[in-house]
Amino acid sequence: MIDDIVIILCLIIVKGLVTAASTSLTVLDLKKNKYSSDKNPDMEKLSKILPKSRQYTNTASVINALFGIIIGFILAFRTFGKVLQVLLSHLPNIPVVINEIIAAIIIILVTTYFFAMFSLLLPKTFANKYPVKIVLKLKGLLAFFSVICSPIVWLVDISSELCSKIFTKKSAEEGISEEEILMMVDASGEQGSIDEQEKEMINNIFDFDDKNVVDIATHRKDIVALPIDAEFDDIISLVRDLKYSRIPVYEEDIDNIIGILHIKDFMRYIILYGKEKFNLKKLLREPYFVPFTKKTNDLFKELQSKKIHMAVVADEYGGTAGIVTMEDLIEEVMGDIQDEYDDEEEPEIKTVSENVIKIEGSTDLEDVADELEIEMPVDEYDTLGGFIIGVLDRIPEPNEKGLKIEYKGYRFYVDKVEDNRIAQVTVLKLPNN
Repeated sequence: MIDDIVIILCLIIVKGLVTAASTSLTVLDLKKNKYSSDKNPDMEKLSKILPKSRQYTNTASVINALFGIIIGFILAFRTFGKVLQVLLSHLPNIPVVINEIIAAIIIILVTTYFFAMFSLLLPKTFANKYPVKIVLKLKGLLAFFSVICSPIVWLVDISSELCSKIFTKKSAEEGISEEEILMMVDASGEQGSIDEQEKEMINNIFDFDDKNVVDIATHRKDIVALPIDAEFDDIISLVRDLKYSRIPVYEEDIDNIIGILHIKDFMRYIILYGKEKFNLKKLLREPYFVPFTKKTNDLFKELQSKKIHMAVVADEYGGTAGIVTMEDLIEEVMGDIQDEYDDEEEPEIKTVSENVIKIEGSTDLEDVADELEIEMPVDEYDTLGGFIIGVLDRIPEPNEKGLKIEYKGYRFYVDKVEDNRIAQVTVLKLPNN
């Protein structure tokens, strides 16, 4: 038994020395600039050892694992384990199996304590304080074990390199999912690592790829366009009042857009030729049509590559569903962009009081659901107005101001109806909500 204890103590001491030496090498490797700049007289000796630091640290890992197994074996099966079982067997009314379990737990706790204290904590503490001295004192020990363990170290190196390649390749192929990134963004937002605007922008980037162009298009009813037979003075008036850079031109109705009038082309024509012999058709550029199912991300790339700033969104019947501009696409990620000609826009959602909110009928239903913190049928309806019309199962008349519905603790009042659309809604939070 005494022989076993001596062996264990020797193994723990050697294990601690090896740990101290390998930790010192790691410290020196990380702080070699500091030690070299201090004009340390021992740097010449260290310069011969540091290039082998990886080999020595791998040797230390093998020694630590090997000695740990040997110490555990001796404790469990030779000395301490048997003594414990004999002592515990004298306790009354305790089955043998329970004795063995108690003995195993005590062995694990005692071994962990000695390992942690004498093979890890103390060696690493001294290594961090005196890395140069320890490396120079123990370089012979490291060199000795490096030679003895070289076959095992070589095998471990090859195995770890192979595993690293396999798992690195697998990790690269799998990548990080969109959901994981969004979870990280939300967590960073809650911790204050990124501000709300940055968080919203990152979320917008991921939403951007999932949206169809029809979701962000200016609806056909809101399109400002010119008929092909528009008078010169009417065009001047429209250009002066609205200050648009591009205006769609249609023949007969908005479903037949035949071209896009660029205002710079129009102004150049006026400067060169004046009002005489004006022909709107000759100034038109070919419209760029896209299906309503096209993804916003794909359209952005197309407009960018073709250097086009406006696209006409066609519905399934070939009619006009809406208009999308490059600015619309950018605003989906960056938020509203106000230029020098834009009027100050009223917010779509405006809080009147604690329980009252004014919302435009054209507001995206997802935004309404987020504002009210309730679930709404966003897969069935695009806008708040569309949702209310769906619940009513009819389009309200212009004189039906005050028409209301109730939904999940809120009362929705129709304030204004224009062109068969709900333009303005007041939302009241009910007392029992």
